[in-house]
Amino acid sequence: MKVDVFAYGILMYEEVLFTLTGKHFSLEPATLHHHHRFGLVKEGFPELAVVLPKKNASVSGVVIRDVDSQTLRILDLFEDVDGIYARSPMSVTLASGKDMNAVIYLGTEKAKTIARGAWDEDEFIRLHYKRYIDAAIPDFLNEIKNT
Repeated sequence: MKVDVFAYGILMYEEVLFTLTGKHFSLEPATLHHHHRFGLVKEGFPELAVVLPKKNASVSGVVIRDVDSQTLRILDLFEDVDGIYARSPMSVTLASGKDMNAVIYLGTEKAKTIARGAWDEDEFIRLHYKRYIDAAIPDFLNEIKNT
């Protein structure tokens, strides 16, 4: 069974998805309402994005279409940073205005304790993106080969 995944952080980038999965996906712009994208401050990690509920706020991102179970397993492992994220079903609004159901890696109660301000996407791209593509993701994939 395939699912659609709403991505709002580094999973929004085709290169990241391909490096993680070896697959290309259709990406569609979308918005998650009543949530805010915070920066996640965790020792040993660059500041990552986490989404938490917040009235009158919205988060732009993309829907990754038709994610298969093998890919979802990889994304689940990649996003489970010490229990900071949990995969949750949500309703998102596509750029066309149509609402649809998707799953999202939503911040948990633990994430609330280390979320600070808004995530600075430009700073992440400038300072950390290349390292994720060249080292962090390949290292992660080597680690999960043994699981």
